[in-house]
Amino acid sequence: MPKSADTPNGKTDGRNQLRASDIPDSVAKDFDSPDARVRLQALDSMTKRGTTASLDLLFAALEDEDEAVRVKATEIVEAHWAVEQERERK
Repeated sequence: MPKSADTPNGKTDGRNQLRASDIPDSVAKDFDSPDARVRLQALDSMTKRGTTASLDLLFAALEDEDEAVRVKATEIVEAHWAVEQERERK
């Protein structure tokens, strides 16, 4: 699992505002599966459970060899970004 993008002062640098520990181990291990269907299911599982993964995991999924995995990861990142933008407006 990718390391957190924490800075020495304990704050994130903006790339990893969510922790990998926010997702169950059973889902996190699926990100490393050689089977693209399993990686896609891991992304689907996060969204169905309302669980958010480390943005590092999602950024890695953006570079996945499988197009469906890349598309799903893009959708999740864009949705997270839209929520953050809305919060900033309030």
